[in-house]
Amino acid sequence: MRVKHGRCRDGCERGPETTTSAAEQPEEADIAVPRIALSHDGGVLVLDAATLDEVADIAVDNLASIKAAGDGRHVVVSTDSTFRFLDMGTWTDSHGDHGHHYTATPQLTDTAFEARSLHMLLPTPDASCSSMTAPEISRRSLPATSAEPP
Repeated sequence: MRVKHGRCRDGCERGPETTTSAAEQPEEADIAVPRIALSHDGGVLVLDAATLDEVADIAVDNLASIKAAGDGRHVVVSTDSTFRFLDMGTWTDSHGDHGHHYTATPQLTDTAFEARSLHMLLPTPDASCSSMTAPEISRRSLPATSAEPP
């Protein structure tokens, strides 16, 4: 279904908040459409979480890691020289008591930050992120888990 601008049946303004290009209009979905990002040697593979069908295979040179950005829509893609954001192409515009769900083609955004050395973004207890270099990560002790390996 194509996006219909104007007012929805509940009276809210309809139309997605989007970072997609003007050439592509997002499509509205009846339900949320979760996606999965998987890294591989040549980039990031985006799959439909329900069917595991490939949605996109995005080439990224010198990929180091990927990490959820925490907003439910973007993934931080780190390379040996930059941090970039991958728009997974699925989001919900919330209107309090309901939301409108949209999908578009996943794409790397133009937003990039220079990285002087390989870093990994790690969540902190206050829900922010900290950045650590590879040597710092290897020295950090990780908490033991009580679960037995399969």
